[in-house]
Amino acid sequence: MTIKNIIMEPSTDGFRTFCELFFYEQYQSEFVWSEHHDRIAEILIDVYRGVKTHVIINMPPRYSKTELVIKMFNAWTYALNPRCNTLHLSYSATLAHRNNSYIIQTMQLKTYRKMFPDSVFRKAKVSVKEWVNVSGGMFVATSSGGQVTGSGGGLMTEYKDNFYTYSGAIFIDDPLKPDDAVSQVKREFVNERWDTTIKSRTNSTHTPVVVVMQRLHEVDFVGKLLADSEYNWHVLTLPAILDDGKPTARPLFPSKHTLADLERMRAKNKYVFDCQYMQDPSPAGGGLFNLDHFGTVPSALIDDVIKSCTTFIMTADTAYTKDTRNDPSVVQLWGLEGRTNAYLIDQIRGWWEFSALVTRVGLMHAKWHERLRKNINVYVEAKASGKSLVQQLRKVGQVPAKEWSPSQFRYPDDKVGRAEFSNWSIIAGDIYYVDDAPWSAAFADEISKFTRNDTHAHDDQVDAMTMAIGFWTAQGGGKKAGDFEERK
Repeated sequence: MTIKNIIMEPSTDGFRTFCELFFYEQYQSEFVWSEHHDRIAEILIDVYRGVKTHVIINMPPRYSKTELVIKMFNAWTYALNPRCNTLHLSYSATLAHRNNSYIIQTMQLKTYRKMFPDSVFRKAKVSVKEWVNVSGGMFVATSSGGQVTGSGGGLMTEYKDNFYTYSGAIFIDDPLKPDDAVSQVKREFVNERWDTTIKSRTNSTHTPVVVVMQRLHEVDFVGKLLADSEYNWHVLTLPAILDDGKPTARPLFPSKHTLADLERMRAKNKYVFDCQYMQDPSPAGGGLFNLDHFGTVPSALIDDVIKSCTTFIMTADTAYTKDTRNDPSVVQLWGLEGRTNAYLIDQIRGWWEFSALVTRVGLMHAKWHERLRKNINVYVEAKASGKSLVQQLRKVGQVPAKEWSPSQFRYPDDKVGRAEFSNWSIIAGDIYYVDDAPWSAAFADEISKFTRNDTHAHDDQVDAMTMAIGFWTAQGGGKKAGDFEERK
């Protein structure tokens, strides 16, 4: 049997033979095939045969997911059926175009053109955005948030006389950029694209949709799809550590990471590791913050902390109500030790009406201004009620109050996104709080219970904390070098 005959067989052997041959042709190096590649190949063959139409593959980054699922599989399927119509989406058009350029390069190889002449391109119709071959097959690559009107996957004739012929699909590879996963706004934009645009791009009810990505959040694109009962999604989950927690634990891709490598990665940032490498976003009920990552100082050493700090600010998350069913108002005093550390030194918290809140903020500011003999700006979140507080503090209490908004500090708009952004500084060990103050237990309790799906009881203290961290990092905090002074 010739290599071409093996390749033309719609089987895992045929696909693997194709991958190994053309990967070497392209890179002049061998494709390092591992156990998890077999599992990917098996589910892709089910897609080709029409056994599965809606498939999700979750696996760690840089574990050959794009190489196999997008580049190799598409180059192979055009060899088997040159009339395929395929739509490829990724979080950026640039990335989708880069993937397409690899497919083009593979199909332009001399060996490929000789083996599969019906798949060669029409010379005037080749670009990284879109190409057409001599058999009428088409491939379109763009971003998951871009314009896809007029494009689609599959053919209306792919199922005929009770026989299915694979004729292309919709391939979605990393629809959301990992850095954007902390933003609820950006997650929801991509997620909504499924309902508003993407799912309507299939050309028949049998056209497959294949999603391949690392998990990024509980409510990422995969979370959205799995919550939708319209389709029966077949999920292949490939965690970086197999049999995790058991004596048989072993790495998924030994040539990439040893078990020791993976454990070091987990120790550095458990949340990121659980999401992106174990495909297991933290469950509801806490887990975003780890109290062990915070530094603590006893109240007896507050004077030493104050001497080390160069800037002091107050942050306020306010509610203006005596109704205990709502979030209380909280005001925090932060000391910023240059670019190296930030300390939560003091806090007041309670359910106060507007006039009482103005008085309490004024008294707290006066107390610390007298003690520190330094300028202390008060930052109030610029929601509707916050604007009124800023105006009243300036007018009545002569307090230097300022409005705080996420856009000023390059922060995500939503509170969970801000919390996740702030968590990098916490994980780095840069954020401290006084651990034996009257307010400390309530602060630690809220921190430990803060959830990603807004099921926690209160988040006022978290909001005030992220405001302070946002200010600090925007001023250069966390850089561990240089001088630091508040920008007026």
